Amino acid sequence: MEKKSKSKKVNFMIRYEILTELEGFVDSGKRSDFVNAALEKAISLLKREIAFKEMDKLKKELNLKMTTEEIIKLKNYGRK
Repeated sequence: MEKKSKSKKVNFMIRYEILTELEGFVDSGKRSDFVNAALEKAISLLKREIAFKEMDKLKKELNLKMTTEEIIKLKNYGRK
């Protein structure tokens, strides 16, 4: 059984159109979980985007002639 982490009620604005769709597609008892999952995914994608930008920046600074894929392969060498 998955252990629930602590939660905190927050106050923020959401566009009316998004709220209407959320209410139409997600049951009221499941909306917090849905929003948490969506935010978690969005944050993960942002972190990945930042990491790729940093790798490209470092590649330029070091004048490397490797592709991003090659750098990732080397970074993950020996991992399963």
